[in-house]
Amino acid sequence: MINYKEGISVIITVYNNSQYLKRSLRSVINQTKQPQEIIVVDDGSSLTHSKNTKKIIKTFNFKYTIKYVYKNNEGPSSSRNYGLKLSLYKYICFLDVDDEMTINNIKNKYNYLIKQDDSKVFGVYSNARFFNSRSLIFSNESNINIDSIGRVNGMCGSSPCYLFYKKHLLDVKGFDEKLINNEDFDLIIRLLKINYKFKYINDFGLIIHQTKNSVSRNKNFRKKFNYSLNFLKKAQKNDYFSDKELNNRFKETYITFSKDLFLEKYFTKEFFYYLDKSFLFSKPANLKEYFLFFISKLVY
Repeated sequence: MINYKEGISVIITVYNNSQYLKRSLRSVINQTKQPQEIIVVDDGSSLTHSKNTKKIIKTFNFKYTIKYVYKNNEGPSSSRNYGLKLSLYKYICFLDVDDEMTINNIKNKYNYLIKQDDSKVFGVYSNARFFNSRSLIFSNESNINIDSIGRVNGMCGSSPCYLFYKKHLLDVKGFDEKLINNEDFDLIIRLLKINYKFKYINDFGLIIHQTKNSVSRNKNFRKKFNYSLNFLKKAQKNDYFSDKELNNRFKETYITFSKDLFLEKYFTKEFFYYLDKSFLFSKPANLKEYFLFFISKLVY
């Protein structure tokens, strides 16, 4: 068994969004408990952005050593895994470059996690909120059904909300690099499937900014649709969800894609095709879905 150094590694991934790095780095450096290392992984940004990233890091390096690495563009999972491989310390915290930590984020999680049985617990999470909102996003329970992951008041599936034991991330070989969307969900579910547990502390440690560059908010909705389907097909193959929940998620993914098609070109044949297909997975569950179901039958 490898014994990692006692301490915390923070891994920040960047891809053509260096304009947010100063804010995210500042939120890490201002923590009441300092990490032992910060690793910034640049996932193949343009020359302009990579130069800007290096420039920003240099402004902080007079008081803190930040490790910068540049790699070929292979997606967010690859970047996080690359940072994980380079990290030296026992505890891992991920941060998306366009988001920020609250000042006691690391301290509160670390003080709680070191008291846990590391043979049973893979990490601890606290809550998050969107910038300019007071509403917390996740449940305050530490043991709930996998079906609720990512749902309102459901299980937390966002990796930046957690402080992880590095060894358990390596137990499942880190993030699945074939996934572009929902790779966080996939990681958490795989950890739970091998009978590790997570813990929750009643606090919020992450502020999420809604920006143009975030992968989860990508404007290329056709790619996003296919990325989401890739996760759901893996979930189906590996029995991540109950049949009912899996079908609901397929339905919701097709409905979202149909709405994007409508916003692009209104009532096209493609729009009606995918909207109709949505309800092959699961019946309408609310008034909005019944309305969409009625619309889908105007052609099909």
